[in-house]
Amino acid sequence: MIRASHSTMICLFVGASAFADTPILTGTPRLEAVELVLDRTIDRDGCIGEGVVDLPDIQFKFGSSSLTPDAATSVNVIAQVIRRNSFDHFVIEGHTDAKGTTGYNLGLSKRRAEEVGAQLRASGVPQVAFSLRWFGEDRLRYPDMPEHPHNRRVTLVRIGPNSAMYDSAFGSSDLSYRIMAAPGNDPAQAYSHDQAQPMSSGTWFFLCVAARQNGYLSIEHRSNVGANFESLGAWRLPAGALARAPEIGTLQVTGPSDIEHLRLRHVADTAECRGSSHTVPENITMVDTRPQATAVAVSPGPGAACQCGTPGVACTDLRIVHQ
Repeated sequence: MIRASHSTMICLFVGASAFADTPILTGTPRLEAVELVLDRTIDRDGCIGEGVVDLPDIQFKFGSSSLTPDAATSVNVIAQVIRRNSFDHFVIEGHTDAKGTTGYNLGLSKRRAEEVGAQLRASGVPQVAFSLRWFGEDRLRYPDMPEHPHNRRVTLVRIGPNSAMYDSAFGSSDLSYRIMAAPGNDPAQAYSHDQAQPMSSGTWFFLCVAARQNGYLSIEHRSNVGANFESLGAWRLPAGALARAPEIGTLQVTGPSDIEHLRLRHVADTAECRGSSHTVPENITMVDTRPQATAVAVSPGPGAACQCGTPGVACTDLRIVHQ
């Protein structure tokens, strides 16, 4: 619990979390099947996430980025899905198994993702409708079977405009967020709150945050311009992951009408200002092959020496008006 000025209070209440399986479609996918799977959005404790499907049978020639004829048919299905859902943004992810060196596999998955992207453009899909990512052997579907053929797959990710992941996936922002109001402190009923509109005093809410680069996210609060920001928490936030803040709780603004100030600060792994004193061992929890934000305990917080505006540091200030 953090007490701010004007007898305003932000209270923390603890909840629970659960995760769904990442589905896999084998063989030549049918349009209806892919869309059905992508409609089953993976939510993170009330944060609107993404629809995900693994497609292991988009095959390439051995050691090559050239698609087989059957794979070209599957890519055409992906093109139809993207065209039929033009308001969403799609991410094409390339993966390999663990044969060969790490560097070779990363380069191979990059070339294969780019080949899928080229085929999508040739099918009439505009470049702005999708992004490409590649991971080599870093995100094995079956870590206990590193050479399993289903580790060699293309993952299709659908991200809707209401998701906090949308802006960062689309490339329009290094750090994107949504303020989620939760009526009756029920995350299942949460909806995206328009920051331009006042929030009724006593409303429960939480934040959903995503970043374009791997790094560390801290969320800070102050009740007026003259006060210092105080940390609400810090998270390890991989690219393409979704952080809920608080991680397993809910915030509430109470007291007289006022303005609450929140700051999101993301320090990328590549930021020079971090220095060796802020190096924290990699700690990514893989849930259903998707990267998850994880809470970190670092004093001072991750990248505390990095000020907003320095290279590799993305900051966003939020003003929550309540009445």
